[in-house]
Amino acid sequence: NELIQKHIGDLYLDDGESLNVQQTKRYSYLQFNATGQSSLTGTLVYNGWSGTAALTLMRVEVLGYTKPCPQSVTLNGLPVSSVICNPNLQQLIFPTLSIPLNSPSFQLLWS
Repeated sequence: NELIQKHIGDLYLDDGESLNVQQTKRYSYLQFNATGQSSLTGTLVYNGWSGTAALTLMRVEVLGYTKPCPQSVTLNGLPVSSVICNPNLQQLIFPTLSIPLNSPSFQLLWS
């Protein structure tokens, strides 16, 4: 039985100039979860900074990828056509995504 690995990452956003953004709640916070070398989900946990609306996640790189190159990739249920898989470098790259960072959530699946 294969051990399922889970990785969690965070992204904190603010304007980079204002003071006391946590007290005034002018920041945004996203959480990313990768599970079993086959999925990545993103959730907008808090959206208090208006600048988040102008930001888009364009590229995702999975490092240490040891599975066969995927035959099927979807983003929120829709097919993703551009995938770069390099088994020698253990890389899986999705170079042409367009995920608004102010969307409540997204799900990237591959198999």
